[in-house]
Amino acid sequence: MGWAANRIKTIKDKKLIDFLATHTVIPKYGFPVDVVELSVLSHIDAAKNIQLERDLRLAISEFAPSSQVVANGYIWESAGLRVVRNRTWPIYWYAVCPDCKKFYIQGGTIEETPPSISCDIHGAISRRSIHRFVTPIFGFVTSKDFEPKKPGESRPKREFTTRPYFFGYKGPEEKRFSIGKFRIKSMYSSDGELAVICKGKKGVGFWVCFDCGAAFSERKRGKHKTLYGTDCSSPLRGPLHLGHTFKTDVLSISFEEPNISSRDESFWLSLLYAILEGTSQALGIKRQDLDGCLYPSEDGIMLILFDNVPGGAGHVKRIIDEENLYEVLKSALARVRNCTCGLETSCYGCLRNYENQFCHELLKRGVVLEFLKKNLGVRE
Repeated sequence: MGWAANRIKTIKDKKLIDFLATHTVIPKYGFPVDVVELSVLSHIDAAKNIQLERDLRLAISEFAPSSQVVANGYIWESAGLRVVRNRTWPIYWYAVCPDCKKFYIQGGTIEETPPSISCDIHGAISRRSIHRFVTPIFGFVTSKDFEPKKPGESRPKREFTTRPYFFGYKGPEEKRFSIGKFRIKSMYSSDGELAVICKGKKGVGFWVCFDCGAAFSERKRGKHKTLYGTDCSSPLRGPLHLGHTFKTDVLSISFEEPNISSRDESFWLSLLYAILEGTSQALGIKRQDLDGCLYPSEDGIMLILFDNVPGGAGHVKRIIDEENLYEVLKSALARVRNCTCGLETSCYGCLRNYENQFCHELLKRGVVLEFLKKNLGVRE
């Protein structure tokens, strides 16, 4: 059976309720269907009662090949992607325009030649900027030959991070606000489309065997071992990134006044994470239930805020109330004003968290503090 036939079988074999929930036909919040497991291939007693499960958005970093997790008193290391007979993993090509940073995505195959992808604004994107990612929908597996060890005083280092990308929403509801000196345009949709991608060590990706599932964070030549310790002569394909597409509630925020279109990426990312922290505090939403990214538009950079829960929970929709938006901005100001780290940097007390490790060096609380103090104003 060829790859195309296997892909069709994968789609046909997907549970109907999972398909309907993933495409937001039925409510998905509270019924996570994109959960995968790190299966442990070990005969020691400690492996018998282990159940390591994560939402795919977390799993592609925490369970990525060569990642280690602690469970039941031992360290377990992921060694590959779980293979299901006559089914295959979804594959996508994607590109980020090097000029405007706009994200593009399309379905792909295991063929090596990348397609042509063009930016709506800047034209054809170089093939060097076009990558593939595979979605490990069947989960991950440890190696049978791996000897689990007792953890030391420190937790195993997590080497892989992810980054979210927004690429569209349907039927957005538009609202405009005047708050202080700000003129803000917001667009809300319960049908936003995003992808989260793990690029491996230093962005070089992974090499994966599509027959046995063994995967490596560094390129290997010649034969490799299967997850069960036998020789495998099938080729390793790569470099491949790990990724997952999903739908959720999305809110875009554009600052029409003051004109800040010339600001750099550091400013925009710092402002984004200040507003996410402000949203969490002002509206009483768990911070892990919110996330965001940047997206270029004709009017400049949009801040994309989204519900980081399966299918969305209406969290970001609450921001399109003017009083709530004011409280969010006020809390964001307090967040960056009350921290004691340097103005030219940031810390876990203001803007940094585990999810935004990819841009820690770009986050600066001082630029956000100056921007909000100057333009927000104070209501009596």
